[in-house]
Amino acid sequence: MPLIYKAIKILDAVFKGTPLSQIKYKGNVVWTRTSDTLFSSSGTFLVPGGITSIQCRMQGGGGAGASGRGGQTGELTTSGEDGSGGQGGDAGFFKEFGTLSSNLIVVPGETLTITIGAAPAGSPPASGGSGGSCGEDGSIGIRGTDGADVSVTGVNGTISSTGGSGGIETTGYNDTAGKTGGSSSTGSGGAGGVFEGGTGGAPTAQSGAGGGGGAGGRRGGSACDDGETSGGSGIGSSGYVIIRT
Repeated sequence: MPLIYKAIKILDAVFKGTPLSQIKYKGNVVWTRTSDTLFSSSGTFLVPGGITSIQCRMQGGGGAGASGRGGQTGELTTSGEDGSGGQGGDAGFFKEFGTLSSNLIVVPGETLTITIGAAPAGSPPASGGSGGSCGEDGSIGIRGTDGADVSVTGVNGTISSTGGSGGIETTGYNDTAGKTGGSSSTGSGGAGGVFEGGTGGAPTAQSGAGGGGGAGGRRGGSACDDGETSGGSGIGSSGYVIIRT
């Protein structure tokens, strides 16, 4: 292996946060010896001896979906309006290994603190129009709770990634489904709720993904029938952290 090529490969590994003690080479091959530790809940990490920097892959928690709007009470001779579905929650923000923002200088033997918030609960249903009043509006859907941030903290600073936004509350009618929440490279946004009754999106097993939006409430019929309650939304998800040494 030409010395210049070997030097470039070693410098590239160092730039990505790999300690020199972990860089090995033999013949025409340069490689790094690494170990990954996954955290799906809060905890601590003891930095091994000889390690002076770590890399992190992390994603904030996904936001919960918003509930749909309750159905409108019917008029004397016509039906009311179906409530619109709620918007899904956004996926949490993602950081990958090998970027400057995902590297942290550490001290051998120090204890790092990993913080991962719980998954946010879904929003409750919104009530439909009632009380015998013709054309009474259903309640506006309830905004989803934002996903929790994740972080790794040591004596030399903190690396963090923010959670996704909760779904936006729905205020309209007209039989529309809620918008899908925003996605990241590794987490999907929650699906929007469908109009005309039903339940919220199902919880997701994918860390960092957003919760589904709740369905809108069905309209009341003629003769001033009450509108139906909307669907509650799906829960968000917790994030995760992977520490590479």
